[in-house]
Amino acid sequence: MIVPMMKYSFVLHHTDSEAFLNRLQELGLVDIDSGQWTPDERERGLLADAECQARAMKDLDKRRKGKNREAVTPFGSARETLDRYTEASARIEAIDQAMARLTKEITELTPWGDFPAASIRALEEQGISLHFFTTYANDFEKYAPGWREKYIVDLVSEVDGMACFVVVTTPESAPLAIEALSVKTPAASRADKEIEVIGLQNERKEMEAILERCAEGFPALESLGNELRAELQLSRVSKTAAREADGSLAVMTGWATKDAARPVDAFLDTHPAVIFFKDEPTEEDDPPVLLKNNAFAGLFEVIANLYALPKYGTMDLTAYFAPFYMLFFGFCLADAGYGLIYVAAASLLYRRVKPAFRPILK
Repeated sequence: MIVPMMKYSFVLHHTDSEAFLNRLQELGLVDIDSGQWTPDERERGLLADAECQARAMKDLDKRRKGKNREAVTPFGSARETLDRYTEASARIEAIDQAMARLTKEITELTPWGDFPAASIRALEEQGISLHFFTTYANDFEKYAPGWREKYIVDLVSEVDGMACFVVVTTPESAPLAIEALSVKTPAASRADKEIEVIGLQNERKEMEAILERCAEGFPALESLGNELRAELQLSRVSKTAAREADGSLAVMTGWATKDAARPVDAFLDTHPAVIFFKDEPTEEDDPPVLLKNNAFAGLFEVIANLYALPKYGTMDLTAYFAPFYMLFFGFCLADAGYGLIYVAAASLLYRRVKPAFRPILK
């Protein structure tokens, strides 16, 4: 069924609204209307922290459930855990991107072997230039004799039918005229790139160790997320409560179940300076919907929540569709089970029966 709600409207001095809301939330007041909200710089920071905390929880939950984890020391606080997670995860992402780039560069440099970049620059200072080319191996064999009459041509390697070669020229050489694909002179050798990869791999291990320590602080991080969301909600409501009487009063609206209304009323009775109105909600108020069913139907509320909840004041159909949903699921599962039995039986008998019966089994 749909839990009955009570509507509360409050009028109080705006300087008292924060402490007042804190206490009302503890007593069970929910869905406080807060109008339009434009977050300030502090609230944008809270939003960013809450988003980062949610992402960290998802990642670290997988890590802490992993097998063969070594015992590590968590960080001193939830805030430090979140900050270190943010830094380490961002650095790991940057490292992975750099590793992908280096892997591609190493693949491109592999056919050329190890060309020390410093040696190439030293030759260029002496007027000796190295030009890198690739072409089909057959074309290289065909044209290389003619090229060698004008230049120094050295075949470096052949990979997948492609010839990688270098042409050496000096100021006295004839103008370069090679009908092949020119390749940019390598800025670093393959060995240099492999050293970079090793350095990044070691740094990534350090970042992974930091994330393991963050995973040990999972419970504290979970509490921090609850605090961030509560602080955001409180700030949003406090800022956007309607201001009346030249800004000296705040008018707010909230909802409480009828069971929670008693402690709310008792709390309001201790605050004579707060003017409040308590009413039965109408359809126009569009109150929040809370479902409460018996032990059997309550199991199917998770299914009801996948769809649009019933409007307040209408009928909760959870108790009605629960048995039908259970039966429908049972029919589907039973049909699938029978099908698997038939497939298994036909597969076992296929080669044991006469050929005339095999089409039937198939």
